[in-house]
Amino acid sequence: MPDLNNKMKYPIETDSEGMAMVVDEDSAGQKAIPIVFVAKESDGKFRHSNNPDVTKPINNKMKTDIEEDTRGKKEVVDEDVNGVKAIPFTLVKKDESGKFVYTKFVESADLSNYYTKSEADSKFIDASELENSLGSYYTKTEVDSLVSAKADASSVYTKTEVDSKLAAKLSASQAEAQADSSAEDVARLVADFNALLAKLRAAGIMAE
Repeated sequence: MPDLNNKMKYPIETDSEGMAMVVDEDSAGQKAIPIVFVAKESDGKFRHSNNPDVTKPINNKMKTDIEEDTRGKKEVVDEDVNGVKAIPFTLVKKDESGKFVYTKFVESADLSNYYTKSEADSKFIDASELENSLGSYYTKTEVDSLVSAKADASSVYTKTEVDSKLAAKLSASQAEAQADSSAEDVARLVADFNALLAKLRAAGIMAE
């Protein structure tokens, strides 16, 4: 960061009534006082930064005059390489002992739960990768189209129809046991088979 430059080369702006002030002016003629925040760093110098050495004491017991222009106007100012001036400010706070100490513009925040820009960028994929990864998925338009062309309900049983058909199911009881056939000729096999049929009819499993 560059050092401050308030060793004035040119006078502070002075109006026709002798009022001296560092001001900025927009295209509509509206004015504002430009300020710039500075911090006293470890070498004891003020610089444009947000890293003050909080161990450095504040020293406003002035040993020399504030900078004075050729007309005798005094102001504490900073000046850039183009001669543009601003009033330098440095932030202080009163500590627990009641003394003023330097402080940062914004105290350091806990950023452990935040992604850096590079980390956030790595979480995203480019458009071509996104298109390829979604190739096996339906779009909303495609899903809506498929739903609108759903199957013809006339070919499907309703719940009521299924319940009705199940209510008319057979109420057959268990048929009488039939021993394994030991027939040694066709006549005996026919007799055993007819006996089985008779038991099925009697149990209501087979119609008469």
